[in-house]
Amino acid sequence: MALVAAAAILTGPTYVVPQDQVRYVECVAERESHSNPKSTNRANGYFGMFQFNDALTDGATWMMLDWLKTWHPKPLKFAAYLRSVEMHKWPKNLQIAAMVETLNHRGKWTGAHHWAGGRWTCTPGKASQ
Repeated sequence: MALVAAAAILTGPTYVVPQDQVRYVECVAERESHSNPKSTNRANGYFGMFQFNDALTDGATWMMLDWLKTWHPKPLKFAAYLRSVEMHKWPKNLQIAAMVETLNHRGKWTGAHHWAGGRWTCTPGKASQ
């Protein structure tokens, strides 16, 4: 029973993406990693399903803090732990939480610039352009 509880604390609940952002989140995941949470690009230092670098990963742990407080008994300690782990080693739901919390940190869609550009564009409010 204790192992089950410990695993739940490490993975957390399912993160609910706002309905009007689901297609965008799916587009970015497909564009960045073919939706693979274990994706790594050691050549440029980007990791996970949404290809976060270390600095953005660190920032995301602070942006996720309000959500972490809703379910984790020690959210600050857990956020510090997440900063010590490359994102491709995080559970998928935590990567989704990091992406959406970064996307909306200063208001809806304000973080979309983190995933702008490239050969195929995901446009806020649309699946792809």
